[in-house]
Amino acid sequence: AGKGGELTHDEATIISGALDLTEK
Repeated sequence: AGKGGELTHDEATIISGALDLTEK
């Protein structure tokens, strides 16, 4: 995800969605 481990907006959205699903 680029440099310094920063997330792009799309990556953050995808990860947030994935975390949302795993918590249910």
